[in-house]
Amino acid sequence: MDQKSLYELQAGSGELIRADYNAALIGRDQFITDDISGKIDVAQRINAAELSIGDGRLTRSLLQCVPNMQLECIDISPARINYVRRMLEHDSNVGQGCVKFTECNFDTQFGVLDSDFYDFVIALDIMEHVFDVFNFIEHCQRILRSGGRLYIRVPNIAYIKHRIRLLLGKLPVTASWFETPEELTSWRLRHGWDGGHLHLFTIPILYELLEISGLQPEVCRDPGVRFSKFRAMAPNLLYANPLIVARKI
Repeated sequence: MDQKSLYELQAGSGELIRADYNAALIGRDQFITDDISGKIDVAQRINAAELSIGDGRLTRSLLQCVPNMQLECIDISPARINYVRRMLEHDSNVGQGCVKFTECNFDTQFGVLDSDFYDFVIALDIMEHVFDVFNFIEHCQRILRSGGRLYIRVPNIAYIKHRIRLLLGKLPVTASWFETPEELTSWRLRHGWDGGHLHLFTIPILYELLEISGLQPEVCRDPGVRFSKFRAMAPNLLYANPLIVARKI
């Protein structure tokens, strides 16, 4: 099965997010919209790109909460694009002229996006899915304007839960079982191995990857999780899905 076929299969009817992620997603979206809003002037028109749009929750939050945003939603899956487009068409709080949809395979088609164009690029839970990590980060840097910010989130294989599972001889699952824990049926029939995750990351190696590509990390958080202040004391060990804000130098 190729990439596009896998993510079309995952998209299904459009319900992409499990219920137990709801609170974390609300916190994640709030962090991003607040951070972007704090970096812009109210009257400033900004261009932003959301790479991989999921079920459109963050898309809607950005369009509702960030004034004067021109948002390009970019995804490999036509099913996801159509789902989010339809959702926004029924949202009276979102101006239809503020959003554009682009189908793109980030391994083979990333080059079609304009260089030095976006003020903000949002790449959440996507880099672990692409074949070429270096190519992905370099293109994120390329399409950002000077001083623009990349918001990137990946799973942290050094998270304590994964360490314990590995110590016990179990697979450290960085996506989800989606259905019955320790049972492979949902992976085989719909979601792919570990939800299609191809790569493992730690926070230090992610910092190094960003820096060698001309991006300066500014903030690392795991927003939306419980006990966030406690977790921030040892992020390498206690952040499950670190979100890093990095500025194009």
